[in-house]
Amino acid sequence: MHLDNELKFSAAQAITDDAYSSNVIDRGVAGALGDDLYLVCRVHTAFVSAGGATLQIKVRTDGDLSGGNLASGNDLLMSKVLAVADLAANTEVFKVKLPAGLERYIQVYYEVGTSTFSAGKMDAFLVPGVEERP
Repeated sequence: MHLDNELKFSAAQAITDDAYSSNVIDRGVAGALGDDLYLVCRVHTAFVSAGGATLQIKVRTDGDLSGGNLASGNDLLMSKVLAVADLAANTEVFKVKLPAGLERYIQVYYEVGTSTFSAGKMDAFLVPGVEERP
């Protein structure tokens, strides 16, 4: 699958503690991305934690990007809390359709709990559709 660089939040981004995605997507104006876009978050490199760290992925949206990250943005969508065992390489850990009503900017936030990770990388991107599995 070929991915448009303008639709990537993270590309092999190392996650050891709480972090914002490397990229923020600017929709420009309301509705600029169109309908039926899906966020896919896939583990690029397996996560490792001696302390049993967990990961929750959040989609943040805001109309203002004055601070460079969406720290004051609204958490629009959230994954379940993922344990280290859920974070094996090449595993899609969060796949969700973006809802209507997004503000201008969209960013992914990786919230690490319990401990920290000593290794692990994520890919996160938008696609116009997802493969349905039986």
